[in-house]
Amino acid sequence: MKHHIHPYRFVPLLLLVVLALAGGTARAQETMHVEQTIDVDELGDGTFKMLMTFTASQFQAWQDRFGDNPALLRRDITLNLSQYDVTGFNLEKNELDREVTITLSASGMTRYKGDGLFELDVPKNWKLANKDKNVLKFTYLEPAGMMTIQHHVTINLPEAASDVTDPHRAEGGMQRMTYTMPVKRDSSLMLILGIVLLVAGLAVTAVGAVKAKG
Repeated sequence: MKHHIHPYRFVPLLLLVVLALAGGTARAQETMHVEQTIDVDELGDGTFKMLMTFTASQFQAWQDRFGDNPALLRRDITLNLSQYDVTGFNLEKNELDREVTITLSASGMTRYKGDGLFELDVPKNWKLANKDKNVLKFTYLEPAGMMTIQHHVTINLPEAASDVTDPHRAEGGMQRMTYTMPVKRDSSLMLILGIVLLVAGLAVTAVGAVKAKG
């Protein structure tokens, strides 16, 4: 049985690959920039995209390992995440700007609490920089040996999301935010009404048949 996973958990695995490549060439005070985007759909599933911008030495290390064989990276990531419900792996490379973009799809990015309420956890070191309705932007620095990784994270909640809270401390060393989605009750009401009418119709038919026999 596949487990659900929050997409930010992909980040350490992917960065381990990057740091393994750049470890022998990284210089003191070297910075790597990572742009992360998480798009959440109405069901709480979504897409995770990570754009990595390399220095010249880091990109050369990437090229040496994965340049002509991106399937090798996909294999490494798939093996590390084999127990999770992950699909839609895609890799794009921009050699001119030394950029690599990795996209993954994931189920269960949020927890549905009922009555239109959803929960989403984010790491405690994510600092909320800006919130505009259903779009939240975070930043954080991550030391990695001789390097520093500058993260910029954007979470795009569904357009219909409302009552989006600021992240607050939760159990497990995480921050938790909530939002609400419109509850579609009309379709359920019509279904119930249809079933009631169907049962009533069957009852009337049955009564009529009994009277006819009588």
